[in-house]
Amino acid sequence: MRHATLLILLAVLVATASAQDAPLAISPVTVVDVTDGTLRPNQIVLIDGNRIAAMGADIAVPDNATVVDATGGYLIPGLWDMHAHATWPSQIENFYALFLANGVTGIRDTWGVREAAADAEAAIASGEMVGPPRAVVAGNLVDGPGQIWPGSQVASTPEDGRRIVDSLHAAGAPFVKVYSTLSRETYHAIAERAQERGLPFAGHVPHNMPAAEAAAAGQRSMEHLYQVLEGCSSNEEAILKEYERALRQDTARTYQEINGVRIRQTLDTQNDRACRALAATFVEQETWQVPTLVTNRGYLFMRELAEAGDDRLRYLPPRSYDDWFPEDNRFVSALIDNDWATGAAIFARQLEVVGLMAEAGVPLLAGSDTPNPWAFPGFGVHDELELFVEAGMTPLQALQTATLNPARFFDRTDELGTVEAGKLADLVLLDANPLDDIANTQQIRAVITDGRLYRRADLDRILEETAALHTRPSVADVVLDVMETEGIEAARAQHRAVLASPPDSLVVGEEELNTLGYQLLGQGRTEEAIAVFEMNVAAYPDAPNPYDSLADGLIAAERFEEARDALAQAVALAEAQQDPGLSFYQNRLSLAEERLGEQ
Repeated sequence: MRHATLLILLAVLVATASAQDAPLAISPVTVVDVTDGTLRPNQIVLIDGNRIAAMGADIAVPDNATVVDATGGYLIPGLWDMHAHATWPSQIENFYALFLANGVTGIRDTWGVREAAADAEAAIASGEMVGPPRAVVAGNLVDGPGQIWPGSQVASTPEDGRRIVDSLHAAGAPFVKVYSTLSRETYHAIAERAQERGLPFAGHVPHNMPAAEAAAAGQRSMEHLYQVLEGCSSNEEAILKEYERALRQDTARTYQEINGVRIRQTLDTQNDRACRALAATFVEQETWQVPTLVTNRGYLFMRELAEAGDDRLRYLPPRSYDDWFPEDNRFVSALIDNDWATGAAIFARQLEVVGLMAEAGVPLLAGSDTPNPWAFPGFGVHDELELFVEAGMTPLQALQTATLNPARFFDRTDELGTVEAGKLADLVLLDANPLDDIANTQQIRAVITDGRLYRRADLDRILEETAALHTRPSVADVVLDVMETEGIEAARAQHRAVLASPPDSLVVGEEELNTLGYQLLGQGRTEEAIAVFEMNVAAYPDAPNPYDSLADGLIAAERFEEARDALAQAVALAEAQQDPGLSFYQNRLSLAEERLGEQ
């Protein structure tokens, strides 16, 4: 599941980092206590293996230790991105490198590939790959029959929901990701079965459900502030009832028009008293909030961000940010000036609500939702912390959302979240105090992940090599250009010609067309997506992942028997090759067979 070219480059970079067989001493450094903001100057932090062995002003440093001169520096725990999508095989090495370069030592992936994450964890531990040493990955998300994303699991009934929870539990998923179009009945069935299985559930609050109801049902975390602004309205119940009625009965208006009315009604009836009552519910139920303000801003201000551009785009594969521009994004391409103005008002209110929740003691987590528009892997965590401070949080409160709070969320404060003896050595050495200015989290002098040291020069090389990978065009660019000008069959012929004699000027690989296929699928160009997936199967007939991707295209076209056959082929190949994704493919095949049996 890994990309050989990127791995070779990054393996060279890993070799520049200090090995773990000798102790590491960081001295003298000011340690930032993120529990209360206390600064502990002139500390020596001694690391042995992947743990902090000792910390204090008078620690004896072994003769064989590597000493990092931390004069004038500030040491904080490694950062966590608590809402990311970074473990898909086509992007994992690229994104993981950017996380590391930004001091992000842990991620919670709320829809990814658990097998790819496990594969990456082993590669990081062995030194053949760089990236955060810790990842908590949900696996597939669970949505309703109006599913928003291709490839998600669909629960049309409460029984569907219970069956999917059982399958996720059997596969070892750490939590269930619930999504926007679930019915209330199915949502509650998922919640009840997840609790029976001892499995947390988190994600979106469905569009038709009050946030307070989801909190009472036990939802562990809520993402993006979905339904929170409605909960801050003095007219929440009426707004949701009218929205449901309009979706069922109003055939004269589009979904966008119906939702637009809901948004305007919500904004017009904002009430801080209602908002404080909702915040009190979150505190009482211990319902964590992951606002992902950086992604919310990315959508609501996409015109301005796209026009301004961003130098950090050079670190990403061009295909990964195609939809970061309004004309190419299916969610915003039809918006007019009034819609953008409404979006600005939504974001302003979201900032106010985050400040209000922080004041009320609602537990908050930093999440970027990368790679959504203008939410960069790694960099996005720092952007999120700045937005938290803009919302009214103190720098300490903001810093806690990416350090101490993730440890509390995972119940791992015994080994994560603070700089203390006995804890895992995931650390970031800064040149300036983040409690003076949260932007100082970006002034990184060194990163320590699992005891391995990356100095500033190492981090710069990682960034430079990552950017260098994206200077060549992809075979996907050639295929798409021919497809749009000459049609699908001409694109097939061009792809065969490229594979017969691949030019050095092109990036050619399984993940290139795979990524293009999903982008076409997301744009509703289903037949073109299927054609691209078929090209990939033809090029890589012995790899299971192209067959799995083809199945997603066939499912979108409601060609379910063909999808089942494609998944069966993926399973057969994975079994023969002992592929780490076998259980993922088996689970998908089982669900496809059940769906066919129900027809």
